Amino acid sequence: MPNVAVVAGGAGGMVLAAAHVVGRDSAVVISDVDPDRLRAAERELSEAGIVCTATVCDITDRGSVAALVTELVRLCNLGPWARRPQLAYVLSKNFVIWHSKAMAADFGAKGARVLSVSPGSFDTAMGQLEKNVAAGALAQLGAL
Repeated sequence: MPNVAVVAGGAGGMVLAAAHVVGRDSAVVISDVDPDRLRAAERELSEAGIVCTATVCDITDRGSVAALVTELVRLCNLGPWARRPQLAYVLSKNFVIWHSKAMAADFGAKGARVLSVSPGSFDTAMGQLEKNVAAGALAQLGAL
């Protein structure tokens, strides 16, 4: 799967609706604690032409989340060589950017401003190596 979106709590409501939108451009992995609702949501997304995989996951349980990550690694064909130690860092930074955009949309209409400060690159030999990826890619997203 080239582009994969993980949708936690995707068995219904607004989150399932979001999976429909995200599924226009990406394969979707939905997770939820309710296996029956999860299967129904997977069926609904598949019938809508969305490549979908459903995995039961309780995000409050560390072991359950680890099982979800293992499933994602399998689905995305990521062998041990492809796993990078900075994966958690990259995921957390992307979440902060996403969350900041969501908060900016919510509060911007009320005149408030949301600022997200993410580490960037320095203009060094190493920084030039990261110009189009890693911290350099984060810089492309700009300030909110």
